[in-house]
Order: sequence, then structure tokens, then C-alpha cells
Amino acid sequence: MAALIPIALIAAPSQAAHRAPQSLQAYAATLLDGGKAMLAEADLNGDGVPEGLIYAQGRSYCGSGGCNLFVVARMPKGGYRVVTRITVARLPIRVLDSRTNGWRDLEVTVAGGGTIPAYRARLRFNGSSYPTNPSMVPPGTGEPARGEVLIAS
Repeated sequence: MAALIPIALIAAPSQAAHRAPQSLQAYAATLLDGGKAMLAEADLNGDGVPEGLIYAQGRSYCGSGGCNLFVVARMPKGGYRVVTRITVARLPIRVLDSRTNGWRDLEVTVAGGGTIPAYRARLRFNGSSYPTNPSMVPPGTGEPARGEVLIAS
């Protein structure tokens, strides 16, 4: 009898038929101890191999400021490793066209937890990880960043 894994899958609106690979689904189920998540993939570092985005849901991973977003990279011999665990992220999760240190910038909403008004935070890769707390990133100014929504509510 097959076990059901409570992982909800979301892809980019332009790729609605795309499903996260079984390997990412299995890794998310293990990482979150069977908890719920929304998954997406995008090649963030330009190496031709997509990284995984795991938006965790549930009491263990969410608070008044949002939920945890894990950015994971495939390992050469199989499996994944966590590149960054981003706390207090709110949907939608966007992958931007811009790059910092070779990795595409991410954008999340910062709201709740006393943050008024809500704003979009651009998360730039520092060479080893993305910022772990988007509420510490100042609001952007000017034109909205170009990019693609990968995980939406």
C-alpha cells in the first residue's frame, strides 16, 4: 500500500502543468517530517540544474510574520542540501530576472509580526546564502522588479 505524502505542489502560472520532481517531493517530506509545503523549481545559479524552493506550512514552520522558505540545491551524487532557510516569508515567492553573485534574486512579501505596512523584499545572494530574515531587508523603491511568480497562494 502506498503512503500518501501531504505535499501540495505549486508551479509558475506559466508552467501550471509542471510538477516538482519526485526527488524534491521526497526531500521536502523528509525535511519537514511529513509536513505540508508548496514546491517549485528554478535554475537560480545558472548552472543548468534547477534549485528547489520549499515553502513550508503549518505551526512548526509559520508564525505571524509568515512561513519558512527553504532554498535547496541538488547534490552531484543525488539528494539535496539546504542553501538557505528563510524565515517569515509570505507569498507570493518570485524569482527575479536580476542576479547577485551569480544567483537570481528572490522576492517575498514582508508583513505581520508588527510590520506595517506590508512590503516586497528583494533577497540577494551574498556568495553563500540568501538573507535568512526578510524583515531585516529594507523595502525596495522605484519600479517593481521584473521576474516570475513561482509560488502563489
